[in-house]
Amino acid sequence: MRKLNLELEVFKKKLGIEDSNESKETKKKIDSLELMIDLAKVQNNEQQDEKKGLEDKINARVLRSIKNLTELELEELDSKLNSQMEQLESQIENEVRVIPKESDLGEKPVLVILGASEFTIGIFNGEQRTVQVSPATYYQQLGSALNSYNKKKNFFVYFFRPSACEITITNVPGRNGMIQKNLFKLLCDPKNNLTRMLGFKYGFEPIHEEAAVLFTDKTPDPFVEFFPNP
Repeated sequence: MRKLNLELEVFKKKLGIEDSNESKETKKKIDSLELMIDLAKVQNNEQQDEKKGLEDKINARVLRSIKNLTELELEELDSKLNSQMEQLESQIENEVRVIPKESDLGEKPVLVILGASEFTIGIFNGEQRTVQVSPATYYQQLGSALNSYNKKKNFFVYFFRPSACEITITNVPGRNGMIQKNLFKLLCDPKNNLTRMLGFKYGFEPIHEEAAVLFTDKTPDPFVEFFPNP
């Protein structure tokens, strides 16, 4: 393109043709576009170099870690890696990655994954715990877990599996004694629910039964489990 432009300039000078304002503006745009293309090529080359550097580091780390292993240890590592790959493939297939943001008031989201026989709760990018429950114990254990957070600093994001939407919770306190109530209505009924009674804000989403919800947006190091000492 530059060669053509130069030839065009020479040709126009021979004919005594002057550039109009429009042609000058077009030339500026072409020059600007060429500069952007050149910069993009440089950035791409830098990214390729960075990628190669990371690959070299990973390869070197693996070699350092396995060079002193016995044949039996290598076989065990191979078996473990194959098993881990199967788990990762399953996790990727069923993975639900959620990246909730803090509220404008600085409140941190607490994820709550709800199933029929257990729930998992924890602060995003923090620790989480899973609690086994039954219809008779669900209300007390979930209510205790929710109430362990600070309503001025946290809000809840509920993820309902199909089994959680179907379960009926018993031993729910009512005006005339214990009553039964659907779990979704217990937590998210717009008229009257446990979450608001505890003073918390909330949101909710449905997920499929086998979904693996990630409590973090951080990329894990795939070698930590196998090579904890780099």
